[in-house]
Amino acid sequence: MKRFQHVLTLLPSHTDGSNAIAWAKMIARAAGARKVDLISCTENHLPDFPPLEGQDSLLQGEHEKLSQWATGFEEATETEVFVETGNPLKLVLAHLAAGTYDLVILPVCDLDSRLFAERLARKSPVGVLLVPADRPPAFTSILTAIDLSDLSELALEWADAFSSLAQQETRLEALHVMKLPMDSRATMAISRDHLRREIHQSSLSQLTRLVRKTVNNPKSWKLTITENPLASREIVRTATEVEADLVIIGSHGRGALSVTLLGGQTAELIRNCDRPVLVVKKKNETLGILRQLIGLSK
Repeated sequence: MKRFQHVLTLLPSHTDGSNAIAWAKMIARAAGARKVDLISCTENHLPDFPPLEGQDSLLQGEHEKLSQWATGFEEATETEVFVETGNPLKLVLAHLAAGTYDLVILPVCDLDSRLFAERLARKSPVGVLLVPADRPPAFTSILTAIDLSDLSELALEWADAFSSLAQQETRLEALHVMKLPMDSRATMAISRDHLRREIHQSSLSQLTRLVRKTVNNPKSWKLTITENPLASREIVRTATEVEADLVIIGSHGRGALSVTLLGGQTAELIRNCDRPVLVVKKKNETLGILRQLIGLSK
């Protein structure tokens, strides 16, 4: 499957990466991935980083651990191990700047790892899948948050792609969280209830057309319109209610600017959702900007 041909699994130091490896193995096996890279990044400025004479032993041990994990992949999937020291964000962006990757898998376990995930999702030229340690790989229920921006179609396509990896039927739900406009002269002439009904109907019509246009089997999708001024909270609430195995959301609907901007509600979702989250990006759309940011030539 083209969306999963080259996967990068990032394993920052001080983070349990075993579940991220489990996700990578399951995706590679089900999708027939061509290659999976396992990258361990150790920050050499941390207080517990060993002195020069102890660094070789540390890096060798890390390489052996990743090499052992790499043996669990299918023979058809090539694996490569990288053990590096330095700034993890710069290191992984340097790999992504090659332009060959389709997806990044990243473990998250605490606020620091989620803040790092937010920074990576902001600058990555491909989608980033955030995997909590206690959520094993499963696709029985996928919730796709749709804001009706230019990334909505791509989010639905990724949901279809992930559902095709499941060995059983997947419950697919597209959620749009609407927000009533603030009171103004234009809205004061209309009752709030009437305005709510109009926005709800318009949103549902747009969502229905989008799903019918994009997904393989529109009848298998549940379409939901809810109202909340804070979309991320509603997404988290719904994900818990439907017991979603995966939440999919677009990074931002602003084209090339998404390399430096991340939608506020997407950032909030990364910080607060306790379920796996896929932040979709238009593949390599921002690659040129990324290469400039990290000092690489085009």
